[in-house]
Amino acid sequence: MAAGFLLIFLFGTSLAFPRFSFDDYLEAVARSRQARRIEEISKARYTHFDDMEEWMKEAAESRPDIVRLYSIGKSLQGRDLWVFEFRNGATTEPRPIGMPMMKYIGNMHGNEAVGKEMLIYLSHLFLTEGDSDPRLQKILNTTSLHIMPTMNPDGFERAKEGDCWGGDFASGRTNQNTVDLNRNFPDQFREPHLKRATLKEILRGRQPETKAVIEWVVKNPFVLSANLHGGAVVASYPFDNSNRYRNYRQSKSKGACRCSMRNRKQRGFPCTEEEKRKCLKNRTKRAGFPITGANSPSPDDSVFRMLAKTYSKNHAFMSDGITGCEQFPDGITNGASWYQLAGGMQDFNYVYSNCLELTLELSCCKYPPAEKLAQEWENNREALLKYIEAVHNGVKGVVIDAITEKPIPGAQISILGIGKDIISSSRGEYWRLTVPGKYSVVAKKKGYQTSPTIDVVVNKGDATILNFKLYPKDDTAAPGA
Repeated sequence: MAAGFLLIFLFGTSLAFPRFSFDDYLEAVARSRQARRIEEISKARYTHFDDMEEWMKEAAESRPDIVRLYSIGKSLQGRDLWVFEFRNGATTEPRPIGMPMMKYIGNMHGNEAVGKEMLIYLSHLFLTEGDSDPRLQKILNTTSLHIMPTMNPDGFERAKEGDCWGGDFASGRTNQNTVDLNRNFPDQFREPHLKRATLKEILRGRQPETKAVIEWVVKNPFVLSANLHGGAVVASYPFDNSNRYRNYRQSKSKGACRCSMRNRKQRGFPCTEEEKRKCLKNRTKRAGFPITGANSPSPDDSVFRMLAKTYSKNHAFMSDGITGCEQFPDGITNGASWYQLAGGMQDFNYVYSNCLELTLELSCCKYPPAEKLAQEWENNREALLKYIEAVHNGVKGVVIDAITEKPIPGAQISILGIGKDIISSSRGEYWRLTVPGKYSVVAKKKGYQTSPTIDVVVNKGDATILNFKLYPKDDTAAPGA
């Protein structure tokens, strides 16, 4: 107060001071603290839920120009399933027409902790370098990137650092209801009737974490996805299951492995995942229905292999086969060829939506000591970015009504020779990931005339643009009518 009086006395009342209220001061201090919090993410320790939640909220408040924070639901214990959306104008503008949506999901097995930290570090990278790095700027300008660090926060809070092989409730693998979330999704072979069911029927009886992800996937036009795991170093692609599963379930030879597992648990030594795989392999081999080594390709097998190699070859050593644990040619595998499972998330994405998802196993040890995290980031940083950029491969465009020029949602876009159609979004958009090559593409929708077949050439890199105008069936002015 005295200093202010002295200045007025010396210079008179004509001296202009910037208006800066106490509220402005508090806001500036808060922004400074938020900026420091963004910088505070440490690669020397794991980020537990409360710290992660606080950091995500403060980061979103600090950078609303490039990040939006939202929750898709809650875990059984009431923890939010938080998601960052990264893109320019994330909180101020709707997603531009034609901008593809891509997602990363971490930690669906709570004790597989490396993936969660990698997604936090990836978020930190965009928050701190998104303004200055041209590559990150291009991603923010062209891609709607959604990052969920943990799908199973309850399991992570139970898990113990240094536990490399745990596979039960105590280890943190399952959710709070002791359910393995990667066995809880609709399965095309075990539950084929659900492909024609309502969303309400699909959700019935599933875990809250699974329900939240199912609704998130079917209500948003995601194009590409990966879920991050641990316990191996490999990029796995659909299908995880096959039509042999039904025969296997009908077999009578089920008792030996189950009894063996029960005996181990009674002695206080839960089975490891590797032991379970061997047990299942032996059990089903006796029944005549091998559960491993049986390739189960999807109609987009070549695309999935390309995507898997995109990750493995940009990882520090995944494609080399020198991982310290199980080895795979080129660092990739078909899921069922490795070991067969029903109710997996990557198969669900492919069968029930337009989204192509991989399962990325990032570390031999599921929950390694925190001192390994900095190196894991170096191992995965480039691969994580390359995989995001892969969402721009293939063919994309919009489908509109030729008369009204309004978008047509729910149109089927087919590539001749590939038994998987893509469905246009509520805004008429579509994205069709492909390997480079020449394709014949057609669009159709009930009530409209099928489009002419159009040949397109797809090169590596930015997607080829192919828009469709569909004429109503009763329109006699349509070409060829």
